Amino acid sequence: MSIPLGKPHFPTPTKTTSMASSLRRRLQVWYGLVLLGIVLVFGVLLYSRIRSMRLGGVDVELTALADYLDANLRGVPPIALGEPEPVEADTPVDPEARLFGHHIPSPQDIERRMANLDFPETSRRPRSDFAPPEISGREDWYFAIVRRDRTVLKSTPNAPAIEELSLVSETPVRRPVFETVDSVRRARMSGPHRTWILVGKSMRSELAELRQLGIQLFGLGAGVVVFGLAGGWWISGLIVSPIRRISEQADAVSEKNLSQRIDVSGIDQELVGLASTLNTTFDRLEQAFARQVQLTGDASHELRTPLSVMRTQAELALSKTRTPEEYREALTGCLEAARRMTKLVDKLLTLARSDAGQLLQKQEVVILNTLVCGVVEELRPLAAARRVTLEVKINPTVVRGDPTNLARVAMNLISNAIYYNIPEGRVDVELKSDKESAVLVVQDTGRGIPVEAQEQLFNRFFRADTSRARASGGHGLGLAITKAIVEAHGGTIDFTSNEKQGTMFRVTLPPCEQPTH
Repeated sequence: MSIPLGKPHFPTPTKTTSMASSLRRRLQVWYGLVLLGIVLVFGVLLYSRIRSMRLGGVDVELTALADYLDANLRGVPPIALGEPEPVEADTPVDPEARLFGHHIPSPQDIERRMANLDFPETSRRPRSDFAPPEISGREDWYFAIVRRDRTVLKSTPNAPAIEELSLVSETPVRRPVFETVDSVRRARMSGPHRTWILVGKSMRSELAELRQLGIQLFGLGAGVVVFGLAGGWWISGLIVSPIRRISEQADAVSEKNLSQRIDVSGIDQELVGLASTLNTTFDRLEQAFARQVQLTGDASHELRTPLSVMRTQAELALSKTRTPEEYREALTGCLEAARRMTKLVDKLLTLARSDAGQLLQKQEVVILNTLVCGVVEELRPLAAARRVTLEVKINPTVVRGDPTNLARVAMNLISNAIYYNIPEGRVDVELKSDKESAVLVVQDTGRGIPVEAQEQLFNRFFRADTSRARASGGHGLGLAITKAIVEAHGGTIDFTSNEKQGTMFRVTLPPCEQPTH
């Protein structure tokens, strides 16, 4: 696996105008469909209402004309309407016939009364004082009065032929019944003495007006839709403009300008969360970039020292003829430098696996108490050489994880407690577990960690005591690796430290059921 020592690669920013335009088009389509539906429904309802009112007005005029003819028809002698003449005094007589005194009216009287059966403009007001309707445009109107024998008593020239007067029936109809035939609106009702009254009006002018109204409504609706779409396009542009600004400001972030952030002061509330999330992402990216740059510099610095030692030893050995002992000494120096460099590269590889999420290669049941006891026994000679006492209190503990990496955690913490302790000091190692967690505690009686260094303790290549770390051969990567391993196992690590009183590290891991034998 390669070590990421170079600068991170940033992809070339790409414009997000297509995304914003797509969103804008979707908004425009939905807005246009809603607007078109509203205009269409409104136009149809308005047209239907006006048409109904216009037909209602014609029906009122037809009713008035039919009533007017009916009133005048009642003044016509029954004999003129086809009624039989009463021949005996005791024969029941039509009540309306009493108006003529049970005698046959003269032809002049019949002619005079038949003259009243005409349009209101040329008729006289009947004795019943029936108010005649106002009829305009007589060429559009017609009427017909039909006797019971289906002969026409009187009609206008433009009235339909008798064969078309299908309205005549034996059932009397006291109020007008309306229907539309072609472009003619007509009404029928039964008159006195079993006559039928048919009135009608041509609807050509009304239909022309309705067609004109429909054209006007269509034009007005089309104008409203076009204007609404233009306004909707403008409004959708205002809606997506903050997204476009966010995209432009996000595109401005690069490896040369990691401090660039999205200004949330002028953004709508619904987009503040998105902008804040992007800013948080940029913050993490900047921090990761800074750590990587620092890692590159620190790794280069750490690798330069052993490489310089190897080069110097080799140049000195080759500068002139040496004795076998001198060559052996030069090779030994080169070997130690190579070992130091190998150790550093191994730690860098571990961190690289951690960054790639590949640190936890395998998981198995680990008897942690046995593992920690083995590490303690391995470090007892080092503790004895530094006059440090190791106190161990270990309870049976089982976890699930990588035993090699877990052993490295215990090794790093306990060895650091020995290295940074005082002569005649003590290191307490405690391991305990319950149903909720497994806890490893390592506490020393050393000098403690300065307050100003505690926040950077887990940073890579950080040394709280540079001189002591270099003397022990450390690179400042041990605690960073320890934290990465613990977090890869789903655990946590923290510490408390007081100067001149010592430091305590606490590792908490998820527990695992103990194996049964």
